[in-house]
Amino acid sequence: MTSTHTPWGRAVHRWRVDLNLDFLCEIPLEIAAAAVPPGLQPVPVRPGVGLMAIGLLSFVPGNLGYLPRFAEMSCSVVVHPDLSADVTPDFAMSVFKVASDSPQFLRWARHKDKMPVHRGRDLRFELDRAQLGGRLGDADGPICEMYNVHPAPRFEPRSLRIQVFTAVDGIRWMLRTGWAGDMFEHQQPGGTVRVFDHPFFAPLGLGERDLPCHTQMMTPPRGKALMSFEEPVRLT
Repeated sequence: MTSTHTPWGRAVHRWRVDLNLDFLCEIPLEIAAAAVPPGLQPVPVRPGVGLMAIGLLSFVPGNLGYLPRFAEMSCSVVVHPDLSADVTPDFAMSVFKVASDSPQFLRWARHKDKMPVHRGRDLRFELDRAQLGGRLGDADGPICEMYNVHPAPRFEPRSLRIQVFTAVDGIRWMLRTGWAGDMFEHQQPGGTVRVFDHPFFAPLGLGERDLPCHTQMMTPPRGKALMSFEEPVRLT
């Protein structure tokens, strides 16, 4: 990770990853609405259906200058952006929870990026680079499992601007973030994310089920992507 500043003085931290899977799953709109802080509205993809993004990421060694290789899982709801605060972003996401096998990273995510974190016991990531998928579990059992279903991904350079919203200890935050690297996305039918009845998802009441994928987004099995996170702005 490297750090710079915006022209208006806010710190920007950059993270390097070599695998990034983000699958946008269909969930009932009422569940999506219950997972976001007040003031945010989920984007309906059709009547009664919202989108939840499940991300699996592999970070290269050396982020923060000292972290070893580690992995992260993120869970977010796609929401309407705040158009008064930014140029129009490609996505706006309300982060529900993040998990990682790096306690040092989770401390940064919680205290610097103001992320709601899940500190599981004995977290285990199994990333399948050949199949562009993976699974995650901890001492409480399996959490999720997801795999690409497109037979022939074709990766092209992409860059994305994203608004990220969080809520921690009753305080709401917004981060301007960016992503750049080679990416492939598709809407091939048949893709799912299997979520399990686990404490990570407990507030959503999903139980154990297969969530149909609306879109699957992924990097090459061993790629080079760069994510930028601007210092959070307090909203409330």
